[in-house]
Amino acid sequence: MNNQISNKFINIVLKHDALTPEEFEKLDELAFDKFNCQGKHCFELSDHDIDHILKEDAFTSAQITDDRIEKMESAASETSWGYFFVEGDGDLFTSELERRGIVFDREDIELDDWNSEWKKNYQKIFVTDDLEVVPAWEKENDDASKVFIYPGMGFGTGTHETTFLCLKMFMEIKDEFSPENLCLDFGCGSGILGIATIKKKKMLVDFCDVDAHALENTHQNILLNDYESYCEGHEIVLRERMTFKKYKLVFANILMDILKEESDVIINSVDENGFLVLSGLLVEQENEVLKHYQGFRKVKTLEKNGWIAILLRKN
Repeated sequence: MNNQISNKFINIVLKHDALTPEEFEKLDELAFDKFNCQGKHCFELSDHDIDHILKEDAFTSAQITDDRIEKMESAASETSWGYFFVEGDGDLFTSELERRGIVFDREDIELDDWNSEWKKNYQKIFVTDDLEVVPAWEKENDDASKVFIYPGMGFGTGTHETTFLCLKMFMEIKDEFSPENLCLDFGCGSGILGIATIKKKKMLVDFCDVDAHALENTHQNILLNDYESYCEGHEIVLRERMTFKKYKLVFANILMDILKEESDVIINSVDENGFLVLSGLLVEQENEVLKHYQGFRKVKTLEKNGWIAILLRKN
């Protein structure tokens, strides 16, 4: 993650038909692993768009005919992906796209316009029937089934597959935890994962990141979720000031190289019989990372669009 605050953000948009699915997958890895992409948004067809494209055909029959499929495929080619970067990283990424001969649109967004840009494109994220990630401007009353966030500068908005998978994994095992247990959100970004454990299980959470600005965003989001109603005493700490503790649940949703580099710290943070959720990984990176996490039993993996989250339990 880029530790410098820029006064400008860059939105790079690629058309849906510009690359094959395999090429898009490789581009995702490149954007996030090498160029510090701050977020991705898919500008998909809405139900309203579909109705507009098919017109009366949308209502006259349940049968999907060939001509309707052709209309939808033609319209889908006009949809696009948007990648958000801070200024310097975005310049490097556009240079790489030009080197590869990939056609793209670029929009420079001033810092003052960043929040309004997110409001146009960011919508709530449905994880399960009992958990959603909801932008701050949609909050009316606090709700334990909703994690409210302010996606200020892209420190993790819930839109990326790995954040979604970590939340889904947590919801599958949440009954293993109680308010007496401790949780570590290692590489917390905006704090979504830790906040979810606070709201669902009233656990005490330590939030840790190398970026002070990410921790500021985490603090803002914790306050947004009325944390006093759940429990107080959470810690927000820079990685260099992290103290040794044992946790029943540890999230580490970061890049592969950091998961390998920080493996000793992460392993030693998990209590006996505790749970570790590793993510920030592509499917093909799983075996390489697990070599560094001996002493754990793999419980399961979840996958979405080529990304995975791995649930481990300490022996």
